Amino acid sequence: MKLTVLGASGGTGQQLARQAIAAGHEVTAIVRRPESIPAPGPQLRVVRGDLLDPQWTGEGIDGAEAVLSALGATERGPTTLSLTGHARTAIGKPLPGGRVVSRADLAAAVLAAIGDRTTVRQAVAIAR
Repeated sequence: MKLTVLGASGGTGQQLARQAIAAGHEVTAIVRRPESIPAPGPQLRVVRGDLLDPQWTGEGIDGAEAVLSALGATERGPTTLSLTGHARTAIGKPLPGGRVVSRADLAAAVLAAIGDRTTVRQAVAIAR
């Protein structure tokens, strides 16, 4: 599958891109600073793009079968991550007690959701 990852240079975006490539997907990484992606390869194309720039043309999105957003806050402050190994999901409803998840588990759950038709046009809650 051809995937585009927005924010692929951040912690979650890197996990999404790595896991997608490992699963055999072709990935286009849209990042503000292409030099932040160390080693593009045959399954990874890097495109400079800033979603906040009105001059950005949307390069890298055309032809994608799914566009995954790993955009997040740029503030650096305390954060809580889970190291328990698997995430729970809930489709179209809140996830009781869901407050933390590791980046790797979040990426795995997002990748699993792209093949699940029940997630189309639905909010998907993901947590430990």
